[in-house]
Amino acid sequence: MKTVTSTEFKKNLKMYAELADKEKILVTRGKGKAFFIVPVNQLEEEGYSSKFVKKILSTKKERSKKVNPENLWESIK
Repeated sequence: MKTVTSTEFKKNLKMYAELADKEKILVTRGKGKAFFIVPVNQLEEEGYSSKFVKKILSTKKERSKKVNPENLWESIK
């Protein structure tokens, strides 16, 4: 697992996106704030449902999708 600051992550987004195919990346955002970038193939291992993982994987095939900010969850279903 690699740990980087959010600033470093933004500067080198492409590099970390490629690295995330192989390992988890912890991105820190200040005191007590952080998030993980996880390899897609590890999502089920992390406790996500297979339905959710299939949905994530199927989005790779889509070019783009418009999101309605008024109803975000419905837009991404």
